[in-house]
Amino acid sequence: MVKTDSAFLKEEKHLEMDKKAILGEMNDKNKEVQNLNLEIDTNPGGTAENIQVIKRLRAKRDKLNSDIKNYIKWSMCPYFGRLDFKDDSESDEETIYIGKDHIEVNDKVIAISWKAPIAGLYYDNKPKSYTLSIDGQINRYTVTLKRTLDIKNGKLEKCFTAFGEDAITLDGEVIDEKLLEIIKEKRNNPKLTDIIMTIQSNQNKIMRSPVDESFILQGCAGSGKTMILLHRISVVLYNNKSIMPQNILILTPNKNFDT
Repeated sequence: MVKTDSAFLKEEKHLEMDKKAILGEMNDKNKEVQNLNLEIDTNPGGTAENIQVIKRLRAKRDKLNSDIKNYIKWSMCPYFGRLDFKDDSESDEETIYIGKDHIEVNDKVIAISWKAPIAGLYYDNKPKSYTLSIDGQINRYTVTLKRTLDIKNGKLEKCFTAFGEDAITLDGEVIDEKLLEIIKEKRNNPKLTDIIMTIQSNQNKIMRSPVDESFILQGCAGSGKTMILLHRISVVLYNNKSIMPQNILILTPNKNFDT
């Protein structure tokens, strides 16, 4: 997509607004860290009470520093996709952005995690109606636009519309430009990497199948079986807080899979 296209310019403007919010929150956290450092430095210590106060202040500072690292990461690439859809029980269309993490700043949701149930709508290249069970409630949605955003170092590089007004098609079928680009990049790279930007609808169905469902995933060598199952584990853990990571056993054929 040309960088002067209206879709690109709109997404670029939206990204800049979100980055401003993220960096603003990061600056606020930095100020809090500075204040905590001052409190720690001026605490005389010497008593059990003062020592406990210092420990609490340091723990709070460590948490803030961890948050700041996340804000830095998010400012570089807060999301990779956009999804427009309409709840069939409502009249208004909704737009969400999908990223690796759930990002919320000042009560505004900037990105939805790709592992969230609603994000499952993103992984299909055809605009149609879907039925989803979210928090025990059955909802029906109609998807109207899917767009992949290539963001590097906080800048929008490319914008691919999988379906919508700007979609590119061949004989009536949608061309996933981003998938083709990534395939070319990964062709000579044997290392395992996440596939969350290019999950296909059949893969998505496997990843989000019921947690109590047993199945065998078959496929030829290099078809992505292992990556699909590893990403399924991420989805299961995200949506089932009672399941602990230490209770999951993964057997791998060699150390290349030990990531």
